[in-house]
Amino acid sequence: MVVASPEPQHTASTLLAEVQQREAELESEFLSLVDIRNHESSNASEYCVFVFIREVLIGTAIRFRNFELVPTQSGLDSRDPLDFVNWFLRERTLTRLQFVYEDVLAERSRQSSPVCVVHFPAIVSSSIEEVRDYCIEQTSKLLLALSLSRDAGGIAFEVVVLDRRIGNATKFSITPSYVGNLLTGQLSGESAERLDAYLDGLSRDPINGFLVGLYREARRDRSPDFQYVRFWQILETMAESNNYDPTSPLLDYENNVLMDGNQPRQSKGSVNIVFRLLRDTGIGSTNETWKKVNVWFAFRNAVAHHGSVARYPELSRASAKAWAELGHEEITRASGHDRFLWELKEDTKLLLMRRLVGA
Repeated sequence: MVVASPEPQHTASTLLAEVQQREAELESEFLSLVDIRNHESSNASEYCVFVFIREVLIGTAIRFRNFELVPTQSGLDSRDPLDFVNWFLRERTLTRLQFVYEDVLAERSRQSSPVCVVHFPAIVSSSIEEVRDYCIEQTSKLLLALSLSRDAGGIAFEVVVLDRRIGNATKFSITPSYVGNLLTGQLSGESAERLDAYLDGLSRDPINGFLVGLYREARRDRSPDFQYVRFWQILETMAESNNYDPTSPLLDYENNVLMDGNQPRQSKGSVNIVFRLLRDTGIGSTNETWKKVNVWFAFRNAVAHHGSVARYPELSRASAKAWAELGHEEITRASGHDRFLWELKEDTKLLLMRRLVGA
């Protein structure tokens, strides 16, 4: 049965007017000011920001509430790498080889390194650094989302901040900072014998390459909080690969059984097996190692379950909360110097080195 609609019939003109009104509302929402100031400031200004992203191919503009993702249909070329290759061949070898930068190479390199832009149209902030950091943080979250939807990591490499009040623009380059030994020479790791031994270890067991790859990624992580998660994963994986008998007693560095009240501790559970891993390889001492592994695990849980070490009071287990509080108080007394993270990194590296050389 066909019945008349209670709604009045829409004409083409009324539908067009409704669409235009909705588009105007969305545009107004997009251009609305985002105030990121922590407090009112008379020095606040309005900014427009562009964050440039490489290694993500985007073909369609995507608008969000207060920012948008803009495709460019272009990308970065490889002139700088080619210029460096030519410099090395010219200055450091007798080959006299030089490669010509051709249009075909430029086009191929742009296609293989696409660029898109994240545009923030209107942000109110009291400083240009504050607005820069805010936009980088928001872009980082977008890149994580794109890694799922586009299967591409994406890297922010430039930020342009325009101060609308005075009309000035400032460019910030986001260059990956070198994380590693600033010294050179044999005493700083440039040893042919040592590197050859590590290469043998990497070739001997595929899991070794996986573990060292995890270590590399942990060192690249800019967040100290998430480094706890990454380094602990390496320690736990190495401990589990030893296939400890879970019913065997957990011994201290003097070969005494560690007790949990009146009960002997066993070689099971994350903390216990990581302690045993360090004990069996002779790294540390009973009291110091037991303290470290418990603080590391408590910090790891605070980050994994609540997002940061500072949120350790939200941990549900009283023992983990107590260890995290102990570690956090020690870091506070040391004016923020996190010796727990430093020792976690160093102990992990030492274990990996010994694993590769078969010690």
